[in-house]
Amino acid sequence: YKVVEESAAYKAGLKEGDRIISINGSKINSFNEIIQEISLHPNSSAEIKVIRNNELLSFKATIGEREIKDKNGKILGKVGALGIASVEPQHI
Repeated sequence: YKVVEESAAYKAGLKEGDRIISINGSKINSFNEIIQEISLHPNSSAEIKVIRNNELLSFKATIGEREIKDKNGKILGKVGALGIASVEPQHI
């Protein structure tokens, strides 16, 4: 995944190439699991464990939020946002 500059992930110290293995103790096996874990917890703290260069590292991040809008721009709700993107342009 790619880390968006000045995002919660960037500020926490995550880097491109890190492999997220858990968020708040929940095991992560796919990018979709990252989305699920982060989107449900806007404006909260998260402990994120990653593997970087074969080393286990732990980071604290404050999950941000982003608005979900319908096609007319009406706000439907808010979800958590970490500021990472998969290989496809899908930000969370």
